[in-house]
Amino acid sequence: MKISRKIIVFLLLSLVSLFADMTYEGARSVGGAYLEYLSAPALFAGLLGTGELISYAARAITGGVITRFRNDKVIWTTVIFGYVLNLAVIPVLAFTGNWEIAFVLLLTERIGKGLRNPSRDVILSEVVEEIGRGRGFGLHEFLDQLGAISGPLIIAYFLSGRGGYSAGFKFLAIPASISIALVLASFITYPKLSSLDTIRGITIRKVGGPLKSYIFLFSMISAALIPWSIVSYNIVKLGGGGEIAALLYMIAMVTDAIGALLLGYLYDRAKLYIYLIVPPLSFISTLLFLGNGLNIIWYGIGAAIWGIVMGYFESVFRATISELSQGDYVGGFGAYAVAQALAFGIGAVFYAVLYTLHPVTAIGYSLVVNTASAVYLYMLISRGRKK
Repeated sequence: MKISRKIIVFLLLSLVSLFADMTYEGARSVGGAYLEYLSAPALFAGLLGTGELISYAARAITGGVITRFRNDKVIWTTVIFGYVLNLAVIPVLAFTGNWEIAFVLLLTERIGKGLRNPSRDVILSEVVEEIGRGRGFGLHEFLDQLGAISGPLIIAYFLSGRGGYSAGFKFLAIPASISIALVLASFITYPKLSSLDTIRGITIRKVGGPLKSYIFLFSMISAALIPWSIVSYNIVKLGGGGEIAALLYMIAMVTDAIGALLLGYLYDRAKLYIYLIVPPLSFISTLLFLGNGLNIIWYGIGAAIWGIVMGYFESVFRATISELSQGDYVGGFGAYAVAQALAFGIGAVFYAVLYTLHPVTAIGYSLVVNTASAVYLYMLISRGRKK
């Protein structure tokens, strides 16, 4: 039986994500601790959180660029350059004893991740058509999160008296090199995207029909989800150590991986109805994180729930955008990248400001936005039933 090029590229890109996550999630799991090791001021350890905002901004830029130019070379260039920038800086951390350089490198990694994501999703949308969008994106995220789980474990191994930070970052050059080699192999195998021949019906300024409605819904859900940086900050503020935050994040990555895989299979059968539990889950996770003091059991449950919500973002949300784009994956994912970047950024700012005032106000924000998301989702489903 001959395996199609699309299936081969899907498998290659899934392995790219596995080894990429192994690399950068390994480094990110100890980013703040490494800056402290290099005697950086505490302020800069906190400023690492701005990396997510920078990453979202990079996504928005790529989304706009690929929607504007719609070119194979542009799409693959942003993918390859993004992965190289995302991964190549990690081993370099082993050779710097300067916290300022380390800080810049950690932020540069976020820029690379943001630049390649929208273009990679365009390619994935095309190559998963043969196996089903839900299952395809779900399996891709499952392998992605295997890397996200194993990366921190690798670094933990080296930090337990087996060479320290330097040896750990040097070791991560291995999965980084494998990932970059695989993305180049993907390009060689599938340089031309057939979806670019689709009528250019979607632009940043021209998004209509169901796609517009669901981009708006996903943006509301994005703005409602509490950022992990706020969660980890709250843990430390309440007297917990960084290792507790890392362990809880590990739990979230496990449920993200399992949830994405199961949700992908459910999506191909139940479609939009599986979204109904997302707003309540998002609110419950915020309540468990901010409303009970440092109760490890509640935090563990909250992390598991938060991971499930992230599984939605990485599997069925992407599958929905792919389906509703009606073949114009560049336009669909370009518009989604811009909207999601703005929503995550706005949500992060609101959470930071309101948490600073009092954690209860952040919980109130979560309740309001998640309730609005649930109401809007119900309206969309009701509208669909009438058609």
